[in-house]
Amino acid sequence: RDTLPQIIQQYGDKVKVVFKHLPLSFHNYAQKAAEAAECAGKIGGPKAFWAMHDKMFFEGQIQGRLDVTSLKQFAKEIGLDEKRFSQCLDSGETANIISQDISESQRLGVRGTPTFFINGKVVRGALPFDVFKQIIDQELQSGG
Repeated sequence: RDTLPQIIQQYGDKVKVVFKHLPLSFHNYAQKAAEAAECAGKIGGPKAFWAMHDKMFFEGQIQGRLDVTSLKQFAKEIGLDEKRFSQCLDSGETANIISQDISESQRLGVRGTPTFFINGKVVRGALPFDVFKQIIDQELQSGG
């Protein structure tokens, strides 16, 4: 969970981070949670996306709270316009983004989360920063 911020801090604009959703079917609220993150980003930009992402991760993992009512409460807690967020989430307007992410994941052979691609190299699992650092440093040295 702390690895991605470390990568961004260490490498800054030398790397590009693109987040793709892969809501797994055995997680009851995963689809709506992914839509909620996209709604947060749509309304409040990248900082709001990550604030919602982190809030859902913590609340979902620790508290087991990812139902729609909780998602709307999280949006309020991170300072999003409640009405705009509710309209976005209730309408399903970001569901297409999630569907595209799922299709892309299937095309690339992604079977679980987290999965990372570093210049086309697949890295599976929540690995420590040092593993990513080694791969990224090799890619940067080779001009990748």
